[in-house]
Amino acid sequence: RGGASYFLGNSRGPGTPMKILLTGSTGFIGSNLLRELVTNHEVWCLDRQVSSRYIRKDRTLYADLAEPSGLEAILVALRPDIVIHLAAISPVTYSFENPGHVMNVNTSGTIALAVAAKHARVKLFVHASTSEVYGNQQDFPIPEEASMSATSPYAASKIAAEECLRLLQDDNFPIVIMRPFNTYGRARVQSRHFVVEKIITGMLLGEQVKLGS
Repeated sequence: RGGASYFLGNSRGPGTPMKILLTGSTGFIGSNLLRELVTNHEVWCLDRQVSSRYIRKDRTLYADLAEPSGLEAILVALRPDIVIHLAAISPVTYSFENPGHVMNVNTSGTIALAVAAKHARVKLFVHASTSEVYGNQQDFPIPEEASMSATSPYAASKIAAEECLRLLQDDNFPIVIMRPFNTYGRARVQSRHFVVEKIITGMLLGEQVKLGS
């Protein structure tokens, strides 16, 4: 909670600009967050590859979470105040077909990034987990302290990352874990892996929409 207060308190208004390293900046959440953060802070993006989608071309660094050997050198050289880690392989269907790849990026890559951040003396590590860690619950709304139960390799990769992050955090390295539920509002739906867009585009196309149980 102290870490959350630090982050929220310093990101309101102009204040003292912070140096922030943001992963997943080309994704839906990341690209919108980036536009907000750059108005007051020095934001660096960590991307897997050269892409035409990134916004801050002059402040984009490159590393692959699947091969994280260069992460520590990047973090130590940059010395950001905060790392906001949004990058992940998120399609649940893909995780059933490629569980090793998903675990490698979402779990091992996250831990490697956190260890590098800790060595670089980052003041706060913000990690985007997922509501998928709750699995199938009986009570709604789901309380935050509900037990975690994976129903997919994707969820398992996020649970493993959360558990490891808890072991890494201490008073000098606070970690905040978010568990977003389904996000929506993408201007261009290039993939229909995401449930809200899948439902809406299915209706617009006149398809039979399946909502499960």
